[in-house]
Amino acid sequence: MVAPRRRSLELIPNEGTRKMTFRKRKKSIYKKADELSKLCDIDVCLIVYEADQKKGRAVQPETWPRDPTQFKRILNKYKDSKDTSAPGLKRNFNMSIFMRTRKITRMTMTKSFKI
Repeated sequence: MVAPRRRSLELIPNEGTRKMTFRKRKKSIYKKADELSKLCDIDVCLIVYEADQKKGRAVQPETWPRDPTQFKRILNKYKDSKDTSAPGLKRNFNMSIFMRTRKITRMTMTKSFKI
């Protein structure tokens, strides 16, 4: 079996082709979000901005799930998860905090095992 060719990630010059590709990929990512949500029993939320080519700015964002109450519930759950005092929610880390915590944990464990 031959491996698929790697596509170059460049702006698609033809505007009609670019819009069609955007629509197809957007539909695909919505489908993936739905599958991930159902298969793993997790909350998934998407916000998609489509650029207005004529004005060069973003238009009204599309959200998934499409139901506004469901979307707001998931968004609020995410915002609340940043509050470490909220019961039952994990703290969000960025990579630098994660690596620093990991390094400190390793140093502590090494010191405790020395005789």
